[in-house]
This record gives sequence, C-alpha cells and structure tokens, in this order.
Amino acid sequence: MVMGAFLLIAATHEYLFSPNLDLHAGIPLALIVIELIIGLALLVGIYDRIAAFALALLWASVWAYAGPVAAIEDIWVLSTALFIAIMGNDYFRFPGIASPIAFMRRYETYALPILRIGSGATLLVLGFSEKILHPEYGINFLAQYHWNFMQNVGIPYSDYLFTLSAGSVEAIFGAVFLLGIATRLNALVLAVVFTIPIFILGPLELAGHMPHFAAVILLLLFGAGEHFRLVR
Repeated sequence: MVMGAFLLIAATHEYLFSPNLDLHAGIPLALIVIELIIGLALLVGIYDRIAAFALALLWASVWAYAGPVAAIEDIWVLSTALFIAIMGNDYFRFPGIASPIAFMRRYETYALPILRIGSGATLLVLGFSEKILHPEYGINFLAQYHWNFMQNVGIPYSDYLFTLSAGSVEAIFGAVFLLGIATRLNALVLAVVFTIPIFILGPLELAGHMPHFAAVILLLLFGAGEHFRLVR
C-alpha cells in the first residue's frame, strides 16, 4: 500500500520513481501512465503479485531510457517489487480478489534479504553518485538549505567537505545493509536520519521517501533475514 501510494504521487507529478526521471529526461509518458496503473493496483490490492512483476519490468525500462547509473540509483524499486511478489498482500486487498502466483510464497525467507540488499545498494550508490563523485549537487543544495550544522556550531567545515562527509556516511549505511551486520541498529539510526528532513522540508519530502522509510521500518522490526549475510 505504501509503495502504491508513492507510485501514484510520482505519476501525478509526472516523474518515474525519482524527480530526475521525468519527461524532460526522456522518460515516455506511457511509462508514467503504467506507473500510475501499477500504483493503483498495489494501493487497492488488485493482483498485487502481477503488479509487482510489472513494476520490476518498469524498473528495467529505466536502464534503456536513462542509462545504468539512473537504474542502479533506483534499484530499491526492483528489490521492493520482488519483496511484494514473494510476500503478496494477505490483509489489505480488494474484497474477493485473491493474490495469484501464490507459489512465490515458498521463497518467503528470501524476501527480507532482497529488500535489505536493494536498500543498501541504493544508499551506497547514491552516496557516491550524488555526493562523493559529484559534490556540486550537495554544494548547490547547501547553498539553498543551510544544513551544514558544523558551520552553525562554529567549526570551520566547508560545504564541500560536508558533502563528502554526508556521502561517506550514506555509503556506510548502505554497506552495512549489504553485509547484513548490525541491521537493526543501522535501521534505527537511519530511521532517525530519514525523519529529520520531514520537519524541515515538509510533507513532500515524506511522500518522496515513503517506500524507503517503510523498508527501514521492516528491517528494524524483522532484522536482516536468513540469507546473504556476512555473519550469522
């Protein structure tokens, strides 16, 4: 339901998964319409597993229209689609319409690790692509929003260094998820970090991070899962 609501918001704002993937970036309007249909199906609970597979294919289309970097930055979409395809929707679905492809439930033990790996990969890639390798994005953001709290407390800390530090921390969060170590602690700290911008940037920031926040809460509640962990 959270993913469905997010897709509806993204589609009505005419972008695919993230604001940089809009019509001006070469994303066809047909893909955004498909995003809208998938979001409605997930939100209402109609053939959720089929909608999840369609969502995975929709993510694959980003590779063709926006390139591999943009696709990998949104690889959380693929992991979320696989999670929904495996787990289905047993509680909040349209009355009388059961979830097909029920055999996917046999892979239930893989659902949470897949979600963790997708979330970790997204954080790791974004830490490099939007901050460490391209610090100008962060510097321009800090010029508009004065988030460099190091300067606010009187420490001589340039926006460039702050951007590199933020990217490094984001990449570390992602690496911890990928390795499957201290997952609940990592999720707890990340949940606090995700909450702070909501009070500064408003409801739109919450709408843009709803699926990420939901994934973090799942990892906080249920841990790393049984598979794909560095240590058990």
